Amino acid sequence: MERLWIGKYYGGYYEITNYEIKKTELNIPPNANPFTSCSDSEGNVYLISNTNYIYKISNGKLAWSFRLPLQSGEIFGVFKLKDGKVLITGTFGLMRVDEMTDKWELIESTKGIFMKEPFYDEYGDLWTLGELGELYKIKNDKVEDYTQILNPTKASVTHGFYDKKHHLWWITTARGVVIWNGKETMHLHSGNGLKSDLSFSIAQDKQGKIWIGQVQGIACIDVESKQIKQFGYDQGFQPVETNAAAAFVDSKGNVWFGTLTSASKIDVNKVGKDSTTGILRLKEIEVNNQPYYMENYNDTAYPKLHLKYYQNHLDFQFASLCYTNAKDVRYSWKMDGLDKHWISKINTKEVNYSNLSPGSYTFMVEATNPNGYVTNRLEIKVEIAQPFWNTAGFYLFEIVIFLFIVFLSFRFTRQSANNRLGQIMTLLTIFIIFESAMLYISHYTDKFTNGVPIFQLVMNVVLAASLHPIEKRIRLFMRKIARRKK
Repeated sequence: MERLWIGKYYGGYYEITNYEIKKTELNIPPNANPFTSCSDSEGNVYLISNTNYIYKISNGKLAWSFRLPLQSGEIFGVFKLKDGKVLITGTFGLMRVDEMTDKWELIESTKGIFMKEPFYDEYGDLWTLGELGELYKIKNDKVEDYTQILNPTKASVTHGFYDKKHHLWWITTARGVVIWNGKETMHLHSGNGLKSDLSFSIAQDKQGKIWIGQVQGIACIDVESKQIKQFGYDQGFQPVETNAAAAFVDSKGNVWFGTLTSASKIDVNKVGKDSTTGILRLKEIEVNNQPYYMENYNDTAYPKLHLKYYQNHLDFQFASLCYTNAKDVRYSWKMDGLDKHWISKINTKEVNYSNLSPGSYTFMVEATNPNGYVTNRLEIKVEIAQPFWNTAGFYLFEIVIFLFIVFLSFRFTRQSANNRLGQIMTLLTIFIIFESAMLYISHYTDKFTNGVPIFQLVMNVVLAASLHPIEKRIRLFMRKIARRKK
């Protein structure tokens, strides 16, 4: 069973198994602040917490823990050495630790040198990065500084690895990617193939292609064909900005990137192939400009929106994966219950509806990639409730109150034609009838006034004058009842 471990800043550690996310129940302090992690060839995971604790996870269980024995210093990396010991990097240099005995030793030649992100080359030499752009090779516990050869400008370095297939060293920096074959150095940047100079992480998939995590998506480098492909928002890589040194390859050869908002997997078997139906994803739904639903890979069904009458401003955001020409993807949508026909536009990934009336709707959307293949269709049910004053219960309540007022009007008028309460109840009855008639008739007359105030005023005066005879008859009717009582 494969597990992915993720540390949330000030939020503990989370375990992902078959895309099910749960907070780890391992015996790790609840106040542990995740920093970074690494894994070895046996599938064990080393988690760094609070920059001074290390926790080893083996088969889903806590197998070993270690605290930095130094009075000062911070851990910045953990690496499994070929002799089975653990190498710890940090502000103190390099430290070797034996897991069986917890015995540790500082590598003398590295004392006081800030080191991070170690990796082996094919010759068995260990390489580390420095905090200020330095690059070091450690051979037989001796440090050799390669900064002037590989990074003479001392651009900030973030990640590195050795490519055994092509016999190349790769280093990501704030000014692009440095490639070294042992003799010559090549520099990739925004001027010769990359979309951005800010490169944060690097990994190599099972096909031998190089993946670079950048500030504006990711880049895939095919060394044999000397081609670079960019994958950003338009190609389905939604998080866009990646994190430093947060890239690795799983047992199936797929590449994972840690980003500012997620852990994202690149299925290398599907990259560059848009000859299939494709996948349309629902990213987010906003209601009244507030997040209502966010995409979660653990979801198995689309959300149903049960909203109040005032929650009637909806914004749907979606995206279709297209690895070739995403800007030519055509999106089609329809709000069943409102739109009479489907609406289609190219590269439109966001649709909003405002002032929706209470009722039942179904938002439907699908996409067609440039090759003519249609994706799955998303169908989102939307229920907007009636305001309480438009419900049957409120109508019934209004009728009961009106009948009660009429009853009181008859009751007090029968006692005396001049009874003040009877006159008030009669006035209320006439006022309710008048206003009800006004509301009913204005529904038909407003279209003739076109919203002009003077026209509406004239129409109201005409309506009021026409209701005067009704008022007179009601008063006469009430007086007759009062006389009969006498």
